[in-house]
Amino acid sequence: MEIAIIITQIILYIACVLAGIRLIKGPRLMDRVMSLDGIAIALIALLAIESIKTQSPFFIDIILVFSLFNFIGTVAYVYYLSRKYSVIETAEDSEVSLKEGALSAGIGQDASRRLIKGEDLEP
Repeated sequence: MEIAIIITQIILYIACVLAGIRLIKGPRLMDRVMSLDGIAIALIALLAIESIKTQSPFFIDIILVFSLFNFIGTVAYVYYLSRKYSVIETAEDSEVSLKEGALSAGIGQDASRRLIKGEDLEP
């Protein structure tokens, strides 16, 4: 049992190091967030193994709190991304509808933008 615990701990430490490298290298924000999730999961597993090794229920409370914070952080990041990309999609949709409206009305895009802003079409 001791050998299995030691091997598992080594593998989890290696996973933490590799996720840390991904955290530093990036290149995108999503890569960094996923590497933080990987590090958090590996640390949770290390705490669980330490709890088994020492036969102490003390680590279970720490695992639950750490897991809760990890989950809340991931949900907050997904919420941030969904808001960010819904604004971009809305802007793209309005550009498409602006082009379609300008084509169907027979006026240019600049003229349709001025109409939307409430400006006169005559110079």
